[in-house]
Amino acid sequence: MKFKKAFTLIEVLLVFAILSFTVAFAVPIAIREFTQNYLDSTVTTLKSDIYVQQQKSYTGIDNSSHGIAFFNDRYILFTGDSYALASDTEVFILDNGISINNIDFESGNELIFSLGLKTPVSEGSFVISNEADSISVSINSAGIIEAI
Repeated sequence: MKFKKAFTLIEVLLVFAILSFTVAFAVPIAIREFTQNYLDSTVTTLKSDIYVQQQKSYTGIDNSSHGIAFFNDRYILFTGDSYALASDTEVFILDNGISINNIDFESGNELIFSLGLKTPVSEGSFVISNEADSISVSINSAGIIEAI
């Protein structure tokens, strides 16, 4: 009599257990990497937007000051001496799970660059965070933007 070769139940269960164990460790690591990369991308975009506003003021585009108003769920680029007096605005809504906190500028929630200058009217910092991590962004009196 010939026997067919096949896997035993124990072999199948052993392979299933090894795969389950591997997935149990890999999925949380992959999710953490994804959320960290997404947070890093948001910070990079915001730093770039701050730099653009700084350069617009320095080069005199629209012959006006430029700035950024920060809120928990969004930030707004504006042209003018303040957000309240802005002649032009562009709103950027943050995606779910990301927020701006601990906004600490001498001028409230606004970062303003005066016409013809690279330096801000007031220095300060804020924190961008998601469920797992946070990154502090600061701009000093010389106009240098740092993320830690």
